Amino acid sequence: MQFQPLLLFVLLLLAACGSGGGGEIGAPTVSETTPPNQATNVGVDSHITAKFSSSIDPVTVNDKTFIVIDMTGTVDYRDKTAIFTPSSPFERGRRYNAILTTGIKDLDGIPLPSNFTWAFETEGGLDTTPPSIEATVPRDQATGVSSTSSIRIVFSESIDSASIHEGTFFVNGGVTGTYRYDEPNRTAILTPSRPLSSSTVITVTVTRGVTDLAGNPLESDFTWSFTTASGSDRTPPSIVTKTPGENAQNVSVNSNISATFDEDIDPASLQSHFILTGPSGEEIPVRLSYNVGSNTATLDPEADLAFDTRYQVFVGRGVRDLSGNAASSDVSWFFTTGRAPDITLPVLTEQQPGGDGVPVRSLITVTFSEPIKPETLNGNFIVSSNQGSLPGQINYDARSLLAIFNPSGPRLEYDTTYTVLLTQGIEDLAGNRLAQVSWTFTTIDPPRVTGMSPAGQGVSTNPPPVIQAVFSREMNQSSITQSSFQVVRVDPFTQQGVTVPGLISYANAIATFTPSVPLSDNTLYRVTVTTGVEDADENPLPAEVTWTFQTAAPPDPAPRVASTAPADGTVDVSVNISSLSAQFMRPIDPSSLLGQFEVRETNGVCCLPRRIEYDAGRQRAMLVFTGGPLAYNTSYTAVLGAGIRSTSGTPMGSDFVWTFTTEAAPDTTPPSVTGGDPPDGARDVPATDLSGQPFQIRVDFSEPILSSTVTAATFVVRRVESEFDKPEISGTRRTESSSLFFVPSFPYDPGKTYEVILTTGITDLAGNPLPSDVVRSLTTAP
Repeated sequence: MQFQPLLLFVLLLLAACGSGGGGEIGAPTVSETTPPNQATNVGVDSHITAKFSSSIDPVTVNDKTFIVIDMTGTVDYRDKTAIFTPSSPFERGRRYNAILTTGIKDLDGIPLPSNFTWAFETEGGLDTTPPSIEATVPRDQATGVSSTSSIRIVFSESIDSASIHEGTFFVNGGVTGTYRYDEPNRTAILTPSRPLSSSTVITVTVTRGVTDLAGNPLESDFTWSFTTASGSDRTPPSIVTKTPGENAQNVSVNSNISATFDEDIDPASLQSHFILTGPSGEEIPVRLSYNVGSNTATLDPEADLAFDTRYQVFVGRGVRDLSGNAASSDVSWFFTTGRAPDITLPVLTEQQPGGDGVPVRSLITVTFSEPIKPETLNGNFIVSSNQGSLPGQINYDARSLLAIFNPSGPRLEYDTTYTVLLTQGIEDLAGNRLAQVSWTFTTIDPPRVTGMSPAGQGVSTNPPPVIQAVFSREMNQSSITQSSFQVVRVDPFTQQGVTVPGLISYANAIATFTPSVPLSDNTLYRVTVTTGVEDADENPLPAEVTWTFQTAAPPDPAPRVASTAPADGTVDVSVNISSLSAQFMRPIDPSSLLGQFEVRETNGVCCLPRRIEYDAGRQRAMLVFTGGPLAYNTSYTAVLGAGIRSTSGTPMGSDFVWTFTTEAAPDTTPPSVTGGDPPDGARDVPATDLSGQPFQIRVDFSEPILSSTVTAATFVVRRVESEFDKPEISGTRRTESSSLFFVPSFPYDPGKTYEVILTTGITDLAGNPLPSDVVRSLTTAP
């Protein structure tokens, strides 16, 4: 049978017992415990609690300072109360002792005046649980065991010592000895009367005759074996691992100290020979335990060690192995604990902005007195107004200790009071919480455009008007640019704006736009001042400001053409165009178009058949062709006569002429073969050229050929063996304008006829194919 070889011998030295006594004035005390001292019939699933007279530093409440003897568990602290939660239920009908050590301190670092202890007894009940074996020494299947070793069994609970004797705990081969039961460690010990035989397998049996205090026997007999060494064990034990290591630094104050040996140790020999001393040589109260499975002795200080202090660990020569061999020499080493933790609360050393008139592009910043955990800012650095919480991004610069709240929107709202809240959720690197901080600030009133000129109708263009925006306060001159102070001419048909170029100047809260070109008469202009315009503190206009003005009409101006379709000089105009049009800049008299809107071939005579139409809403005159398509590749001239009049009767005064050219006629002529080399039907053609290479076949066409249509399938050369045997020959093909070339991959055979076939798959550049396949022939010389 295998089991986990975990044997825990505990030697507990407590500094005090009974209820804690009085102490210094202001020291924390225990005001209440649950269960109370000497309570009976306590539930086995109970939590053990202790309430203090004042707030305690939670860091000092842990499993080193809140102890329940013979129990393990977790320790928490809240609301001035320490809580011990057992890892498993208490044993029924058993008395337990609880201890609060002087390692517990209040927030000012003042400890309990003395250890506080109390006792209670759990509820009764019939014990029907059989005992079990937790560990054996030597371990099962151990080898090289000293022949003078004692044999030990560790039980899961207290055993009736009378049930431990030669009839229930025996060794094969008639080994006799003395029996002893160690109640504190629940260990039965057999010390053989004489050494065990060397190099021998020793079998140990424990029978069901062993019972616990309630009379429950082991569930079954238990047997294990080990093998003795070939000779007597005279090797002293030695330490193989020290924890903390020798001269270790920054050791945690709640660390355990351990020494691991190279062989099993007699746990009883550790008492008074494995100790921890402080800087003045004083012995530190500890709980001593020994783990058989790892050969490790451990010192668990009853209270946290002091910060930044040098301690010495001493392991004396009195430590013995199971054969009684003592350590050959004393061993000691030193370690130093870490510095005391930071318990100083972080505070704000600076906070911005504050007061009234705060610019709306301000960032909200705070500077801390010490580094903080950046992740604790989220959800704990809150900016809000009467509209609710303000979304934003929080950044933290560890070097400057500066936290920045950057609002998500383009800016804060104008004339609004904001509240900034930093909650206790913000922590420094040691976990100390910030005391809640809150303040308010109010943003500035927005800058406004208080004057706009010119505005309205009939604005004179002579002299040119000065376009100005007057602001409620001084603005940042660099923010007033062509993109933030815009003037456009409004197209009367599309309502789209055409940018007016100009120069911008600024003085005394007035921005001035001076056009670089004359403004048009009788035209709508739109002026826009955008939110890109800011005051000296980068406060932008709260919204775009737009106004319009209309220039005065000219004194009876002549009609002017704004645009034509097609435009002057346009080429590749479709011959199927249905009409021409001319857009005027002002209404005209439609009747004046008769005989004044004509079109002709540029080198021809007037005029093409047409019909004249006029769209008064768009001020557009149209010439509709009535004689069919125009001629290909032909220049045409359109004329708007000088006699065309405005609605007030003012004539144009001069002809308006523009030209356009139609598209070229499409190519519909198929290519044809015009010759080649060798000529069709040539005979006695030399198989090679002067350089000894096979001659190339050239075929000439009437026009350039599209090279992508020349392939092995459309340009075929084959050797004529018979009427039914004409194998194709391979080679390379290329196209040069109107000529095709073929060079065979292998020499021509002498005295052979070759056919050259060009199929209808070959096309000219316009895609016109050969009208039919063309077959040419040649015969090589013998």
